[in-house]
Amino acid sequence: MSWPLSTLLNELLGWRGACVVWAIINLAIALPLNRFLLPSVRPSPVPLKAATATVGWRPYREMFLLAFSSRRSGS
Repeated sequence: MSWPLSTLLNELLGWRGACVVWAIINLAIALPLNRFLLPSVRPSPVPLKAATATVGWRPYREMFLLAFSSRRSGS
């Protein structure tokens, strides 16, 4: 449904106009639907201790490998 509508909007209004129409549709329809139909998050009854929270593992090696592989793949 969205591809034919996007094509029609592109032909009638151009690509910028089509993007504006999609933005308006998202703000007018999708945003209220997500706001009112999704369940609200309730606070936890047990307070969390922020001072004692730990990750449980040290991501230093993994982050180094990720940075190295990202840099190498971008070349």
